[in-house]
Amino acid sequence: MTESRSSGEISRRSFFRYMGAGAVAGGLPFFNCTSSKVGETPAGKAAQTGWVAADGKPNWTEPARPVPSAAAPKQAPPSVFTVSDGLELAEGFSYRIIAGWGDLLGADGHQIRFGYNNDYTGLLPVPGSKTDYFLFVNHEDISARPWLQGMAKFRETAAFDVGLAPDPADPKKPVTRVAGTTVPGNAIPLAQIAALPEPARAEIHRLCETALDDLGISIVRVRRDDSGSFSVVRDATDHRRFSGIAPHNVKTMAGEDASSFDGPAAFLFNSAPRGTFGNCSGATTPWGTFLTCEENIQNHLNPGVTPAGAELETDRKGVMFQVSRKGDGTVDGSIPAPNFIYGFGFGLEKPLDGREYGWVCEFDPATGQMKKHTWLGRFRHENLAPRVVAGKQMAAYMGDDRRGGHVWKFVSKQKAKDARGETNLLSDGTLYAARFEPGFSGEWLPLVPEQKLVRPQPEHCSRGRLTLPRRPSGGEVLVGTEPGEGVLSVDAWVAEIENYTNKAFDACTLGDLVEGADRDQKQGLLVLDAFVMANAIGATPSSRPEDLEVHPGDGSVYIAFTDHTGSGSGSPDQRIFEDAVGDVSRRYGGIYRLIEAEDDPAATRFSWGKFVSSGDVCDAGGGFACPDNLAFDPQGNLWLVTDVSSGTLNRGNASDKKAFQPGGKRYPGVFGNNAMYMVPADGPSRGVPHCFAVGPCECELTGPTFAADGRTLILSVQHPGEIYGTRTRAEPAGKERFRIRNGEGQIVAQEREVPRGSNWPSDQLDTPPRPCVVAIIKG
Repeated sequence: MTESRSSGEISRRSFFRYMGAGAVAGGLPFFNCTSSKVGETPAGKAAQTGWVAADGKPNWTEPARPVPSAAAPKQAPPSVFTVSDGLELAEGFSYRIIAGWGDLLGADGHQIRFGYNNDYTGLLPVPGSKTDYFLFVNHEDISARPWLQGMAKFRETAAFDVGLAPDPADPKKPVTRVAGTTVPGNAIPLAQIAALPEPARAEIHRLCETALDDLGISIVRVRRDDSGSFSVVRDATDHRRFSGIAPHNVKTMAGEDASSFDGPAAFLFNSAPRGTFGNCSGATTPWGTFLTCEENIQNHLNPGVTPAGAELETDRKGVMFQVSRKGDGTVDGSIPAPNFIYGFGFGLEKPLDGREYGWVCEFDPATGQMKKHTWLGRFRHENLAPRVVAGKQMAAYMGDDRRGGHVWKFVSKQKAKDARGETNLLSDGTLYAARFEPGFSGEWLPLVPEQKLVRPQPEHCSRGRLTLPRRPSGGEVLVGTEPGEGVLSVDAWVAEIENYTNKAFDACTLGDLVEGADRDQKQGLLVLDAFVMANAIGATPSSRPEDLEVHPGDGSVYIAFTDHTGSGSGSPDQRIFEDAVGDVSRRYGGIYRLIEAEDDPAATRFSWGKFVSSGDVCDAGGGFACPDNLAFDPQGNLWLVTDVSSGTLNRGNASDKKAFQPGGKRYPGVFGNNAMYMVPADGPSRGVPHCFAVGPCECELTGPTFAADGRTLILSVQHPGEIYGTRTRAEPAGKERFRIRNGEGQIVAQEREVPRGSNWPSDQLDTPPRPCVVAIIKG
């Protein structure tokens, strides 16, 4: 791969020079630490599985891709490419479906229904069994069009009488039809739901309840056979579900609740949490439980809070139906089902309390009990990566998946007695947000009442805006370099805070921004609104930090930043994310690496650098866009999956519009379907991505988890057919024209045949697509 010579970029080679030879993966002495794989072979002693050679080179030929590969940059891209609607694996590998949306699992009286849009997966052995495991699966969100189309077939539920149509008075605008009632536009505000006729109101309630019931988590008992693959133990009595609104097949001891809160914000809640949803990634703990992270809760309920911790009444929305499969706002009368539906929490008979969601949840697979850990903060959690070292405090690394979101670390108050840790390490400690410094060092800033406020510097953000706490009303406000409607100047925000606290800004602390009765309550209110509080103390706005994973050998932390572009509500610090500006294909994310000072999980200083960039091979990129979930195999190789938005995948870029050029918002479409890559973290191929799998149409691959011996990979296929829904005989495929850059940067023409929608895992046209979890083995 060509090394970039731009003055601002940190190439892989210069990064490792900067970090020092002893810090390169494999160079530090091995010590006990945990990754997301409990019971794996100790790092540095992993047996060769036949998947990857000892030098980090793959023992496979990459599946076909439409763009040059970082492993073979001189190979010319094809002039004609047919996009597959299958799960394409490297030659010599196969997969088996373990479970799919709607599967009814368990013996009579102990049944659960497997949820929708599977994401994170985790494995833990069932105590006392040599073959059985608990498979943990997150169910993140609803992709409305394929979900509605597959409702009768996969969930055995009556179709919903909900649809969109062009407004007769203006065909470019939509109307929403619900159970015989027509509502102008595509949104039904919360205040109007109660005024709808009873059939329409009941249908909205049923829609939202069913959707939330399909979200949350599944814990499924699976059995491993001699080939290394897994299958569900269909008649097991210990399958469990926690949906968005209720637990299923969860039996607890007398007097115990199925769920609870702990930590500093627990005082806000009078009862146990109702459920969990928005579950993106997660982790297994060394003490034998699962963690799941609640991410985009703001799509379905009110996340805003007042300085005293109450819900913001002014921020209550309703149910909204997104209209267009093309993303351009027009209504497609031929497919009346919406692409997405927002506001499930508002459409219930009793709307959800937004404060109860946005946390990290811990599940015990043996008892089915859930605990929400408020010490870990409330924000758009992507994942959590624990690092437990005997005799030291535990560190838990997290990402806030939003443009301008932060990298976080929780440090336990207690020290771990051994590498397995203790069940209460998450129940008390300190939450930190990262401040990255341009000199490749950084500081962890504690989110505590005593932490001083910092004057905002939106000028360093690529879009010139920061999101900060609004006072006295609560919620958040944009502060930017170009004040206007809804955007304050820095001076105006500082004056607002001074008026609220009755102090000079330089004397203000985080504790002055909340209305707790004492320090403990103030701490709880800070973690309740963690994102804006971190901006108030100078934490670094970053590039959608999604998955973070701890290397199983050297304890360094790898961070997937999915997208360096910004938005009107947030953008990254361009001093750290230099690809956030400029028309380069590296704008679509990258993998960074972080090393704690003195190799101490509780350190307050760290070093950082870039490991591999997204983008075209000719642009010093890895031949992919938008890295998302990460995982390490037992040999210490990094695996990543990509998350290009479904509406961008395979969108032709042959026009001269800026959106389809490098740096434009639609450019990632050149990279084809979302895929999975292996990137050696050590050896001569270090940092070079090798494609292993390519997903079906309009999906993303999520939740990679390796079995302890490395012979089996568990993988989720999420939201196939998200934009067009079911691939039909009437419109099975279309043609898209591209301008592709080869390994030398020369532009060549390419034509693609692109399926419209998906039928995966079936290969039958007119069959709705279905999210599933698969087991991949060699052979």
